[in-house]
Amino acid sequence: MQSKVKVFSLSILVLIAVCSLIFYLSGTRSSSPQIETAVSSDAVQESSTVITKETKPSSESNDKTQAQQSTMPVVDEANDIADRSLASILTEPDVNPDYATFSDRISTVRARRNGQEVQADKIWEASKADSAWTTVDEAPDSLNLTREQELDGREFIKIDPLKIESLVHGDTLEVTIQQLNRTFTAHITDVISEDEGRSVTWKGYLDGLDSPNTITITRGSNLIVGGISTPQALYSLQANGEDGWLVDSSTLFVGGDEPIEVTPDMLDSDHDHSDS
Repeated sequence: MQSKVKVFSLSILVLIAVCSLIFYLSGTRSSSPQIETAVSSDAVQESSTVITKETKPSSESNDKTQAQQSTMPVVDEANDIADRSLASILTEPDVNPDYATFSDRISTVRARRNGQEVQADKIWEASKADSAWTTVDEAPDSLNLTREQELDGREFIKIDPLKIESLVHGDTLEVTIQQLNRTFTAHITDVISEDEGRSVTWKGYLDGLDSPNTITITRGSNLIVGGISTPQALYSLQANGEDGWLVDSSTLFVGGDEPIEVTPDMLDSDHDHSDS
């Protein structure tokens, strides 16, 4: 009887030991995937961080390099186009049959300004215009006129100085005098350079008019003065830069004997150079 009790007790102990072993093994297996997953996740984050640090500066450097490479050819191409365009303009036939190419006109313009450089492309555009000025409704502020002068009959104009500068012997110019409600065609017959090129005077006549029918325009560095003679009246022209006026000269006399000054120093008679 006692031997049976011992066998039964031993069996129970073995059973408990087996169950403990099974429980231990099952707990170890369930924890292993969690550990591997955590290690794998940390490795991925670390790897991702390393990649980001390497690629970011590399990407910025590449962007700058690509931007420089893409910008430089554009600038070079623009300069090349400008150079080729200017070269093409210089070889174009001139609007004046007395000048074979536009280059001949530019050479003349430079020579009478004592070799001073000019904007060939701007002169090219100006030479194609028919007129040098247009009428504006109000007196430009830049003229600094009194209220009395604004209302004394002056015709206010916006003038293109480069159109005047571009004129050569044999050119024509449309001259509008609003006070006469007419547009005349002026023929340039003489161009005179004075004071080592600091002043140039253009002279000519108005087509289709009886005498007097002359036109004279003088341009310095910024000031333009002139006179247009017609059978009806002598009209005075004056402009500072692009702003100016045109008026019957008889209206410029105040009090009967006091003329308004029109810079006579621009109208010297000594000739240094002539286109004609």
